[in-house]
Amino acid sequence: MFALGFAQRRPPAFPELNQNCEDDAGPRWLDDSEHFGNGFYWSSSDAKTVLNQDGTCPGPIAGACQTRANPLQAALEGPISCPTGGWFCRIFPDSNHGGNSRQGLMGDSNYGDCNVNSPNWEETNHDQSGHCHGSNEPSTFYWWVRDHWHRGYAGRLKCCCSAPGSKNNWEPAGVVNRCDYRAKVTVGADNCRDANEDHDGGRMGSGFLYGFEDGCPKNGDLLDFNKIYEPADEMCWEVLNFGLLPDDFSGKDPTVTTTGPCSGPGSGTRGSCNGQGVFSGAQDVYQGGNSPDTPVTPPVVPPTPPTNGGNEEDKPEDSNGEVEDKPETEDEPETEDKPEIEDEPESEDNSEDENESEDDKESEDENEVSFTVSSSSTCPEGTYVTSIEQCFDAAEMLGYDPRRTISQVNRPRGCYKTKRGQVFFNRNIAGTDPSGTRYSICQTTGEETSIEQDLESRVLQSENGSCPSGTSYITTEEECEAAGELFDVEMRRVFNNARRVRGCYIFNERLYFNRNTEFTTTETSRQSLCSSN
Repeated sequence: MFALGFAQRRPPAFPELNQNCEDDAGPRWLDDSEHFGNGFYWSSSDAKTVLNQDGTCPGPIAGACQTRANPLQAALEGPISCPTGGWFCRIFPDSNHGGNSRQGLMGDSNYGDCNVNSPNWEETNHDQSGHCHGSNEPSTFYWWVRDHWHRGYAGRLKCCCSAPGSKNNWEPAGVVNRCDYRAKVTVGADNCRDANEDHDGGRMGSGFLYGFEDGCPKNGDLLDFNKIYEPADEMCWEVLNFGLLPDDFSGKDPTVTTTGPCSGPGSGTRGSCNGQGVFSGAQDVYQGGNSPDTPVTPPVVPPTPPTNGGNEEDKPEDSNGEVEDKPETEDEPETEDKPEIEDEPESEDNSEDENESEDDKESEDENEVSFTVSSSSTCPEGTYVTSIEQCFDAAEMLGYDPRRTISQVNRPRGCYKTKRGQVFFNRNIAGTDPSGTRYSICQTTGEETSIEQDLESRVLQSENGSCPSGTSYITTEEECEAAGELFDVEMRRVFNNARRVRGCYIFNERLYFNRNTEFTTTETSRQSLCSSN
């Protein structure tokens, strides 16, 4: 006998449509039999799903439990059955399974829960609760779960069917403040790079077209708890010990499984919060509900959200175990995020202005202030933006989204942008950004060197996917895009993938920027753009 060649490989029996995009983490779906034999990618894991107290499967996966190998497979792979077809999943950090690893889940946390222990809307205006994704296409569920399992986004997975009447048949308004979207691949898996980021059927370069970004319901600066909820158990299913453990996490106790809290956001389903639920793991079969052989540890139960005010002790901990500072907040909630700044009225008394000479105009043009994005969270002294009006002007000029003013010591001083292109103005002049994920917006004048001019003198194209000694990797999307203009290539996409060349590079005469800094290569199909030191 001989091994099947590439063209002769038989695809797995499920699912029917291959939506395995190029940047999806883990082995290729078509190679599953080679990697896992007669098993599955989760077969050797400690993952468990939570069953009903009578041992039956939750409604959204009840049909799948009749056809799949066991309830865990149904919970991880589906097919799921939701009233609107829409679904959304949240991955919550688990101190015993991934913790607050910045290489794993919390390195790509992307949403905040709405059901918080505070009446203030500003307490939900952050993205540190975990990772949220959803879709109005049920067939995408399998592919999203598989991708995020292999990304090492380890934690506790809670998925729910979207409520009837949800916008676009999936958006989780009232549950979270934002949630990313996974598109159904209609262009063929060979033509799809990342359906989490390219939403037109997975078409490469189509970009973010959908996604929930509406924030939590509020009245003025207070949360509207009448519109905030945690989905009912009947709409949800869970997987404990979800995902591969990231490299920087140690101390896993395989004899312990942590369940969800008894109340609040992401609460454990089906009476499992006390550790006494009915669970089914990778080696179990569907036989009316079998409990695990190992003890299950319930978490500390958070208090029920009050109707008036929380306290400092209720704030979540950050990855260092320290209490987080307040998230970026509105100073004046009654004002819009993007206030219109009125031009100063013309002075009738200053007749000299009316007779302004051409020389004066040219001089003004030469000294006209422009703006550039720094490669770090600081500006050279004398170039910090000093007012919110100027900061919002800069955001508009640079094509970003101006948001609001804050005063935080753990954010960059002055005007800065986030990785999502949102611009804030921090009045705290002692502010610094320890995370390295926010970039200052600085002033330049006609007499100063712009970012493009600066790059032109120091950017070079490597022969391969690494930067040679004496040069450094380009670290921001803005610098990469400006560097690409020097080589007459347009930005194709920005992404985060440990299996692709780090930083800024050219591939097939197109420009890419990879936020992940792990991978370099001497292979020559991808050429890094580097900055001379």
